[in-house]
Amino acid sequence: MTDNSLVQLSLQTQKQRVQNEQLILQNQQLLNDISKQYESVKTLLKSVSKKHLALLDLEKTIRKHKNSTAQNAAISSQSVKIVLAISLISLATHLLIITMR
Repeated sequence: MTDNSLVQLSLQTQKQRVQNEQLILQNQQLLNDISKQYESVKTLLKSVSKKHLALLDLEKTIRKHKNSTAQNAAISSQSVKIVLAISLISLATHLLIITMR
């Protein structure tokens, strides 16, 4: 090999080394970016998970409320029937008393 060839090979090797170092720096930056994005996604997933649990609790509360409302409606309906029955008994008693006089 001639001196000129060796110089060219040395320059080419140096250029390749510089390119490799630049690629290494770019890869490190990409890894840092990916790591930050991963942490962001992890935080977001935790937040979504907490909100999902809160929604499940809310759903349970709504179901209990619906059941309670249905029970209250049934009790209210029975109460109305009882009041009507008592009123009818009272009316019948008054009519009986009036007719017995």
